[in-house]
Amino acid sequence: MLPAQPNQSIMSGMKCLEEIAALTEPIGSRELSRLLNEEPTKVNRILGTLCHLGYVEKTANNKYKVGPAIHIMASLTLSSSKLLHHALEPLKELLKSKLTVALGVLWKNKVSYIFHGNSKMPFEQCIGSRGLYPEEKSSIGTIIRICNKKESLTTAEKKILKDGYSYAYAETSQVSLAVPIGKPNVIAGLALAGYTDTFDHQANLDRLLSAADIINKSLNQ
Repeated sequence: MLPAQPNQSIMSGMKCLEEIAALTEPIGSRELSRLLNEEPTKVNRILGTLCHLGYVEKTANNKYKVGPAIHIMASLTLSSSKLLHHALEPLKELLKSKLTVALGVLWKNKVSYIFHGNSKMPFEQCIGSRGLYPEEKSSIGTIIRICNKKESLTTAEKKILKDGYSYAYAETSQVSLAVPIGKPNVIAGLALAGYTDTFDHQANLDRLLSAADIINKSLNQ
């Protein structure tokens, strides 16, 4: 909920930082101002401040990318939330299914994957290896949104909430199945994905529910 007197400077600064952090390549200040629909002079001031704080840094060709402070913040956040720490063993077990395994959180209308990969990849490369993904196309995004919404649900959303899992279908003949992580408040989603014609719904749902139960119990200790 927006406070009665929101600090617009902080909000603008966070918008700049979020945009830069989501990009895979450095971005110029004018291009960033166009993306954010903000005045170039305002964006330049924000970028100067973020550079001073170490959250972004300027490249040799005068573009901006994330700086060392953002990596420290990410590390501290993962450490304090302990979500990934508690999920590591269940994730390793799920990888034995030979399917794609994902653990993600929802921010605004995008899913951020803490873990995304399969058994063919080195385990460490699955951590933080994928960028933001549209919530409406993600089984993880759908289950988190519906579980935390709980009111004014459509008939389809009520069924997902009752069933405790959600599906998402991709154009590449793939399907993903996700369950919520976190009780009573859902903080993340855990998913398995594979090709539609070989995806065993019940077996994979059982795998996910078992893994989610282990993670939830560990988080609540």
